[in-house]
Amino acid sequence: MRFTVLFLLVFSLFSCGDKDQKPTDQLQNGTWKAAMKDGNPSSNPTGSSSVVYYAWDLCQQDDIYTFKNGKRYIDKGVVSCGIAEQASEVNYQYNPQNQKLVIGETSFDVAELNENRLKYYVKTPGPGGSSFLIFIFEKK
Repeated sequence: MRFTVLFLLVFSLFSCGDKDQKPTDQLQNGTWKAAMKDGNPSSNPTGSSSVVYYAWDLCQQDDIYTFKNGKRYIDKGVVSCGIAEQASEVNYQYNPQNQKLVIGETSFDVAELNENRLKYYVKTPGPGGSSFLIFIFEKK
């Protein structure tokens, strides 16, 4: 009987795994790549503004993004954009309480952050009204 209870206790500890990860850990554990498809459009911002997905250039699609120790790093992939590319290291701050992600000097709202997906957006003005520009990443 003791063996059964001990086995169940140990099994339950290991089965919880990443489900109890803090949002900051989910952001920092692993690497991210640009996603071309929104696997969860229900997490998009709502309201009268339109939703626009960031159009990743082919040369950005193989870049790897890492968030560690207050820095966002970009490991440029094999495909080059052939122009002056953005800095590969920039400061970031993430506040999970209000779901704000500040990268460099730009503030984003986080729509989704879990073990597989990171989605953030910024509201942008336009001639026909404002829109939400959405950036989507998947865990590599």
